[in-house]
Amino acid sequence: MYYYYLDVHTTLHVSNDELIHEATTDERLARMIMFAFGSALVQARQLYPDGRLVKPVTVQSIFLLDELFHFVVFQLNTLNYNDTNDKQCNYVWIDKDNYLYDNRPSMVMHNPLYGTERNLQRYVLEKLKYNPVVFQKFLALYLHDVK
Repeated sequence: MYYYYLDVHTTLHVSNDELIHEATTDERLARMIMFAFGSALVQARQLYPDGRLVKPVTVQSIFLLDELFHFVVFQLNTLNYNDTNDKQCNYVWIDKDNYLYDNRPSMVMHNPLYGTERNLQRYVLEKLKYNPVVFQKFLALYLHDVK
């Protein structure tokens, strides 16, 4: 079965690649905004072929890297980018650098102080301070407007 109507609600950008650690936060956010804008643009062109948006098109993006979360919401209100007299504009909401744990130490593979990697992991799990606000934001974006 083929779907001719694209309806993107939330895009997830999950990375465990070492190369992504080379990217800056601004580069990651720019990538998320461009994906959200592209998805919203395709939806708007399919819904409103004449180019006049009756209703805004909104796409959310979530970036996950280890315990780091970035959230982006893009709202497309107009397809008219050249008219400066137009009162409508497009909006982007960015919430960056949300850490799931407040005091997560770096995971060292072998540290003589803790002996083995397993003991280090136990120590880290005991000392972590969980930040529930980040997961609440994740759920709010993920479950928003789900029917």
